[in-house]
Amino acid sequence: MKRRGIILFITLAVILLMGATVMLILQAQQRFQETLNKETALTQGMLFVNDMSEYLIANPLTPQEIFAGSEIPVTMALQNIEGTVTLSSAQNRLNINAYLKALQHDQSAYDAMNGWLRQQGYKSPSLLLAILLDTIDNDDQERISGSEIRLRDPRYQNGAIYPKRSLPTIIRVYRRLSGDQNATLTPFLRTFGFEKSPFDLNYATFEQLRLLYPDFPTHILTQISAHDSYYESVNDLPVPYTYRRRILTPRWGITPTLKSNILQAVVDYTYNRTWQGRLSFCVTLGKKPHISHITLSPLRRITTGEEHENRSR
Repeated sequence: MKRRGIILFITLAVILLMGATVMLILQAQQRFQETLNKETALTQGMLFVNDMSEYLIANPLTPQEIFAGSEIPVTMALQNIEGTVTLSSAQNRLNINAYLKALQHDQSAYDAMNGWLRQQGYKSPSLLLAILLDTIDNDDQERISGSEIRLRDPRYQNGAIYPKRSLPTIIRVYRRLSGDQNATLTPFLRTFGFEKSPFDLNYATFEQLRLLYPDFPTHILTQISAHDSYYESVNDLPVPYTYRRRILTPRWGITPTLKSNILQAVVDYTYNRTWQGRLSFCVTLGKKPHISHITLSPLRRITTGEEHENRSR
């Protein structure tokens, strides 16, 4: 009896071991299949962007056409890919480095930025403004205690703000010093950019205009930001002549314009209803059009309700 018990125990152990081995093999196969599907999703997305960019270069849009279709998504469905394409001007952000440099010697720009930070819901706008200004200067003197990041992080360099590098660090430091845990990058990314290209007033928001023209009356800025039609020249602007003749004058390192020559394309897509991602790129129009600023966001797996419930357990 004892011998039979030992044999039965060994047999059960072997069966369990084989079952565990089969499960490991199945899990490995599942991971491999997920990786393969993910790579295919990325490849298909890039192929679509390649085809789309070639089409836009061969069939360049006019500034009027860009304005007419600005921020209007176009639905697509092609080879297991579903999603939307949004075309707009890439010259719809204020250059943050140029603007901050002006704050150091222009009180009206400083006051406008301080007011903007307050309107965006930042609890300590003066602290955030101090951190921003200490970012672009070259000294080691703190405007407010803790605002000179370089004194605490040797890797941090002054002189400019760059996307995906300095700005997130600035917000983290601001959160820590102010306790404003709800502060995010969103208002900055919506309003400011990092390119030196001119700023097209056809796409300006009221907030951007208030930052750029704090000396203009509020009702004038409201009329311009309404964008009831495309402004081909200053004579099309719905404002008195005294403001039209000044509105295209460069100020604080930013050059206002009424013509965009850089198109931005954003592709939000899903592959096989399993993976979702975002791809964006810019098309510089003109005699020699070219593609630049290709950005790939990390692919995310689309989970079903059942999968989400299983993970929660």
